[in-house]
Amino acid sequence: MSFQIYRDKWGIPHIRAGSELELAYAQGVNVALDRGWQLEVERLRSKGVSAAALGKEYLEWDKFARRSKLDETAINCFQQLDSDTREWLCEYVKGVNSALGKNKNTAFEKHAIEPQAWEPWTPISVWFSTHILMGGFPSKIWREELIQRLGEQYLDYFTSEDLWRAESNGWYIPPSKTLSGKSIQAGDPHRVIELPCCYQQVHLSCDEYTVLGFAIPGIPGIAHFGHAGSVAWSITNAMADYQDLFFERIYQKGDAYYCQGPEGEEPVDICKEVIEVRGEKSVKIDVLETPRGPIIVEGRDARLPISIQLPARKYSVSGFEALRSLLRAESVDDVEQAFSCWVEPVNVLQVSDANGKFVSKVVGQVPERSTENFKRIVPAWSPDSVWTGRIEGKRSDNSEQAVVMANQRGLASEMGTEFSPEHRANRILSLVNLRDLWSVGEVQQIHTDTYLSTAQIILDIVASLSDFSQAAFRLQQILIRWDCNMEANSVEAALFSKLRANVVQQVSKVPDFQVMNSIIEQSEYSELFYPWLSLTSRIAFALNTLLTNEDLGLDVTSIVRKSLIDLSAEQHLDETWAEIHTITPWNAYRDERLNSWPGIGGDHDCVLSSYSVPGLTHSCWRAPVARYIWDLENIENSQWIVQFGANDDPVHEHFSNQFDIWRQGSLVPVSVEWDEMRLESTVELSEVNLCNYSHAVNGLGRFEVRPVNPRHDSDLIHSWVTQERAQFWGMANYDKQYIEFIYQYLDVHPHHDIFFIAFENQSVALVQLYDPRYEEVGDKFVTQAGDIGLHIFVAPAKNPVAGFTQGIFNTIKDYVFSNSDNKRIVAEPDSHNIKALSRFKRLGFVFGEQVELTSKTAQLVYFEREVR
Repeated sequence: MSFQIYRDKWGIPHIRAGSELELAYAQGVNVALDRGWQLEVERLRSKGVSAAALGKEYLEWDKFARRSKLDETAINCFQQLDSDTREWLCEYVKGVNSALGKNKNTAFEKHAIEPQAWEPWTPISVWFSTHILMGGFPSKIWREELIQRLGEQYLDYFTSEDLWRAESNGWYIPPSKTLSGKSIQAGDPHRVIELPCCYQQVHLSCDEYTVLGFAIPGIPGIAHFGHAGSVAWSITNAMADYQDLFFERIYQKGDAYYCQGPEGEEPVDICKEVIEVRGEKSVKIDVLETPRGPIIVEGRDARLPISIQLPARKYSVSGFEALRSLLRAESVDDVEQAFSCWVEPVNVLQVSDANGKFVSKVVGQVPERSTENFKRIVPAWSPDSVWTGRIEGKRSDNSEQAVVMANQRGLASEMGTEFSPEHRANRILSLVNLRDLWSVGEVQQIHTDTYLSTAQIILDIVASLSDFSQAAFRLQQILIRWDCNMEANSVEAALFSKLRANVVQQVSKVPDFQVMNSIIEQSEYSELFYPWLSLTSRIAFALNTLLTNEDLGLDVTSIVRKSLIDLSAEQHLDETWAEIHTITPWNAYRDERLNSWPGIGGDHDCVLSSYSVPGLTHSCWRAPVARYIWDLENIENSQWIVQFGANDDPVHEHFSNQFDIWRQGSLVPVSVEWDEMRLESTVELSEVNLCNYSHAVNGLGRFEVRPVNPRHDSDLIHSWVTQERAQFWGMANYDKQYIEFIYQYLDVHPHHDIFFIAFENQSVALVQLYDPRYEEVGDKFVTQAGDIGLHIFVAPAKNPVAGFTQGIFNTIKDYVFSNSDNKRIVAEPDSHNIKALSRFKRLGFVFGEQVELTSKTAQLVYFEREVR
């Protein structure tokens, strides 16, 4: 068995394997080779340990990740997955772990860190850490503060889209409007710009299916945007509200903590954690959880602590079953069924197939609860705030008309509070309807449309002004003649953006608003939430509402007049929009050369939705990080692009080779023909899996090494380790599912080998080999190069045979020492396990010191390799 990794001219990986599980393994190998640095950064963030490796600027995130219990939630969700999905996920993680050490990204050496092993649930943990801030809960903190400081009526004045959420454009062109007579799906996800890109183009093929699309590095399969030949799917953020915040009344009684719930007193879980910080002192934090969820904001003065309730944590569900099912989809019905278990983020799914069927549907879990929960932080003790069920997502299946989803109110209108305005959706629909028939090559012009209809609000005020300086008059005339297109090479677009920034600054000085500045000035919340709590950024994105709402009483004419006059006195008024709207990706490279890239056109209300923060920066921090055009007539006619490139190493030829094409608004063709690609590598799975090994013992017969399959062997292992004689194995009270979970963890870990010793096709011993340097025991003795740790459990024998245990050990010994790098076997039996100690003595182990471990006092024993 083997798999192959091919590359097209852009360096995009095309992976071919035999079975589904082999393909999952191969996808893990590939992403570790292409995006190993990115994987390590995401792993660190998901576990809340990024400050230890990357420095104190990551501390606030780590506090949040620990307090919100992202990794623990992922463990719970992993255990609840069906067996097929767990096995599939484990194969992916095994692939990741097998290749991490082969990644030569220069960032590892620069930061003096080594990538660490992934655990079976790490992809779920990464999924949660990547998406938790996209749910919009920080905006509830802003709205609560707005209500408390200015009054509930101000919610209407500051109505805007939830500015830090991921957004997208997605549109469907029906068969009746295409030259081919088959539908076309297109769009682009708008996310915070990251380097490398948060998406990875990949083509996955095995005997059971062939799929291509955008994978999220660290997540198996293709979640958001995919094409399987006969069916294609895409998503946009539904802007639904599925995360709730609660004020909690927490108090202490003796050594225990309690809170006030809707039915009275409730227990509070509490533990203390230490966060290591590179080059700084460690930080200790309290981690508390009420029956609603973890405390993510500590109490301060009169403000109560705030907890967060999440569907994934409350119900221990991740939706990862959908990822595997999607790969097998052949029709709209298949994709819709796959997404039936989707959890978060809550999205609007668009899916069409070659038979002409189309469905648009809200997918994900949105709890049924009070309208107050949607709007603000609610009291945990109120019965009205309790989740009472689930809101079912609405669905539309009209395949005859063009359909656009751009985060506006629509199918999800009953599920959220803040949606994007209609501007983008209306503009895309009008562009689609301009043509009678579309081809794939013509669709990309929709992606790059830069018309900003909302600019007219300020421009109308500018046109009404008079009686000011000649310089201001010249600017006025330039702006009112401008066509409202935020094109990259437009000086007028840059002038408008600068004028808008001045208007935002003037509005932010309105006396009534100043009380909102103290939220940040007095450090009342973690810096992590500052983007949501900034008065200037809130004004920037609510500007259209603020300028047009007469009830607020702003003197908008005076504000715009002063802003225009101030602009006329500024320097560099000949700059183009792209010169100031530069790309500024978030990255962990610590390389100044990578922090700013050439700019683009567009604006947040354009179809080419590129975000600055007017009043704070003209730089672009969010944009369409990928684009796709899926052709249902022929997958080979499809096109795609990511913002940078296929590889995350800054010195690699494919690090940013798509950037200039992306910046120009173009896409690259999809490749599916294997003979047109370059074969990069063929990997024989026998090279990476446990080798078959046998050992003949005189007078007994032949012993064999057989890999453990946690899914299929958990019954046998459970029957062994729960017997009374197995008390020192430490699993007597574990159920079969938990034993399967433990051995799945060991199976994916690169520093562990688990296998059976079989005799006459019957398993007779369970063996675990490990690298003691990565275990607790490694800190208790002086490890040597070539040390191999050993745990061995010999199954109960119906008819004991003399020398049988010796035969088992000789097989283990010969297997271990068949690798010339292994020099010594180290075991750590419980010092009270007399039978095990006697067995090791008979087998020739030398006894060393006793050491204290968390679960036992261990007797160290050693077996040296014979020197010949």
